[in-house]
Amino acid sequence: MSQPIEILKRTTLIVLSCGLGALATASALDANSSLARGWSPLVQMYGEGDSVRAADSLRAANRAMDTILARTEIDGATEKFVEESWEELSDFQLDDFYELLPHQDGKWREIGVTGQIQGPAFRIRQVDVKQPFQVTLQGPRKNLADFSVWLRAKPTQTQAEDNAFLLQLRAGFGIGKISWSSLTQALTAGLSLVATGGLRSAADPLPAPSSGALSRIRVLHPKLAAEDLEIAAVLHDAFPATSEVVGQLARIDDLRAATAAGGYRKVRISARFVPERIKQHHPQLAKHLRKLKELAHAKVRWVDTRGRSLLQAEIDTQALSAVIECYVKEGQLLPFTRDGVAAGEPIDPLGSALAQSRVLIDAKLKMLGLVIHLDQLRVDLAYTNQESQAHVKAAVKTVPGIRVEGAALGFVPSGLIDAFIPGNIESLTRDLFTTAVRGNEGRGVSIEVDVGAPARGQLGAVEVALGLEALDNFMVKTGVGIVNQRMVPDEDESRDIDRLNLRLHQAFSRDFERFATSSQPPG
Repeated sequence: MSQPIEILKRTTLIVLSCGLGALATASALDANSSLARGWSPLVQMYGEGDSVRAADSLRAANRAMDTILARTEIDGATEKFVEESWEELSDFQLDDFYELLPHQDGKWREIGVTGQIQGPAFRIRQVDVKQPFQVTLQGPRKNLADFSVWLRAKPTQTQAEDNAFLLQLRAGFGIGKISWSSLTQALTAGLSLVATGGLRSAADPLPAPSSGALSRIRVLHPKLAAEDLEIAAVLHDAFPATSEVVGQLARIDDLRAATAAGGYRKVRISARFVPERIKQHHPQLAKHLRKLKELAHAKVRWVDTRGRSLLQAEIDTQALSAVIECYVKEGQLLPFTRDGVAAGEPIDPLGSALAQSRVLIDAKLKMLGLVIHLDQLRVDLAYTNQESQAHVKAAVKTVPGIRVEGAALGFVPSGLIDAFIPGNIESLTRDLFTTAVRGNEGRGVSIEVDVGAPARGQLGAVEVALGLEALDNFMVKTGVGIVNQRMVPDEDESRDIDRLNLRLHQAFSRDFERFATSSQPPG
């Protein structure tokens, strides 16, 4: 099976895996037990706290994942298209990719692909784009694991008369009986679990997890401080098999601040992949992660309209690490600045406080010894919700600050490279961003997401729409090719990732059965 289809298959599995495992009859469990607290976010997501409703949806999700893992079938036309187009897109050959799109509508060329569970198999096939086929919140196609992809492209020219292509994509995925309100309840439960152990306040006593879980967490995550051990052990008690597989991949170094003050707590989740652990079970995946090296380092801030941070994150491919920081009160985020935390202004995810916000990104990309700095890349966010469903629009419409330094291959200065190519590396990077933020018929880089269900208790979906105008020249193709060589796994690495997906699913299933057995009412 080709790499693009495998990536699509993995995406499907990730979406479904969010729902696997929670089968509970709450009266049979102590609400403060590790088992009940660890599974509470998933019960909130799939049943809004109602374990019986959650059980039905989660059983269906488990069956769907089994089907996708065991029997995915792709029609010949789709398989041929993805194999040929993947090769062109890997080298950013947009003109050749454009010619592969099978349907023409004026200057546009397009393709539609759909997938669904039919009988014993998960079937993916091409469709006639003139006929209804898309998965949407309001349309008829949104059964669990139903999906659709509509992709189209057309050639354009920039104001400087450079060649470019306008790419537009719309995708949909059926997520089962999940509403936006249930997703926000799950988020609140998850934040509360990390900040206070899932109890009503940080002042409540925390029932101790098992001694076996505490001992195992000390081995898997030896850098966790005392204030973190009990929360990690609660999760290990709830998901012992999954925790063991995760511990073979990564190390968690931090979860939260030592003390809670003012009714809130700082959450700082710090984790990193550990190639030395990974290679024991997945040597090809470990090889792939080592290829990333110093490819990217990024700092991300999500801020409100007053410039206060809601969440901060940092990603480093050299260290294979990620850090997320925020402040939490009763399961809700708090705005913060260097001067302090707005403890009296918790963010209600169903309220209006997030109607407008933005994400600010400072990134450093290193390719062949050259370093490209992107300063204050701004993503404007607009958010509305109707309780059962939400709409989020993200747009990039300004060019970030751009600086280039370093020496190609470690010894060729960027100025010398500039002498042999039209323009220079910095100006070409700026041209790339200028085309993107001014293109797409004036909308810049745009992403729109609709998620939820028409009403609570009904089948839901995720819809994603992407628009991007991409500059098509030699340097862009070269740069994208270099990044893809580092980022995109080869066939052996892809197979190793598939084996990991299977192991995670099997571990989750074992935790599911354990929780189901423990949740049965007495008698």
